[in-house]
Amino acid sequence: MSEMLPVNRPKGEAQRYYDRLSKIYDWLTASEQKLIEKGVTVLAPSKGEAVLEIGCGTGTGLAAISEGLNGTGKLIGLDLSFKMLIQAKHKKFYSQPNAMLLQGDATNLPIKTDEMDAAYCAFTLELFSEAEMLDVLNEVHRVLSPQGRLVVVSLSRRPRNLAVRIYELGHRLFPVALDCRPIPLEKIIKQSGFSIEHSETFMNWGLPVDIVLAR
Repeated sequence: MSEMLPVNRPKGEAQRYYDRLSKIYDWLTASEQKLIEKGVTVLAPSKGEAVLEIGCGTGTGLAAISEGLNGTGKLIGLDLSFKMLIQAKHKKFYSQPNAMLLQGDATNLPIKTDEMDAAYCAFTLELFSEAEMLDVLNEVHRVLSPQGRLVVVSLSRRPRNLAVRIYELGHRLFPVALDCRPIPLEKIIKQSGFSIEHSETFMNWGLPVDIVLAR
């Protein structure tokens, strides 16, 4: 058996799905918000840095990142769903100077090489196929400065407990509604050429969630 389930829905369908959920997304994912904020704590954004969030959604992570930047540097949020970005505009971070929201696909980032000091990705990498995950991470490599860092928050397959097995069954049955499936995050990050500096696992409704810092 593969270490992760396949993605059985086209990106256009995913985009339409998240567009439809955009106004209630924060309510649906309330339990994830503390983990997103924990991930930003690990990222530790500081004044003057240029930071990119991939799959920024409605802006929960961006709001936390902007507190570290404290009105300085550059903050870019990218998401496939335009309506999710509309919701993100209502968050406090958007009043920060040099804050920018971009609609796009993370396999082809509209950002210059070596432009960013840090990249953040929460509950997003696991939406891509196995091959595209490496494409995304290769793009992150490209846009990060030589000393740049990456933090990823992701559903994990370890420990492969009952909650994970039930969730994976749900993913097979409802590949659009439950498209964010558990993945072997550390292995994928290492395959892409990053070096892992820190890794923690938390539980969310019985599901393991990894937070990994890499350079």
